[in-house]
Amino acid sequence: MKGGWLERLIELPDQGGSIPLGETRIIVVPAHFLHSVGNFQFYDPISKILFSGDMGHLLLMMRLHQLMILPVIFLLCVDSTNVICVPIV
Repeated sequence: MKGGWLERLIELPDQGGSIPLGETRIIVVPAHFLHSVGNFQFYDPISKILFSGDMGHLLLMMRLHQLMILPVIFLLCVDSTNVICVPIV
């Protein structure tokens, strides 16, 4: 990959759009205020899967009645030069 990670970020407009991914595109669906301000969902038209909600959260069973939620950052690798970082809170 050439350049630093800042040069490889793709800005998402508020109205959504699409992101090139190999031979296809991922559709960016605006879902503002459904989870948080500036929330987006991602739709893959090939597999017909909508990536939405708290994707990226990991639920771990710590004890019988205790759950721990670990927020992570979801990285969508677009191609060899672009990476989208979507913070999941």
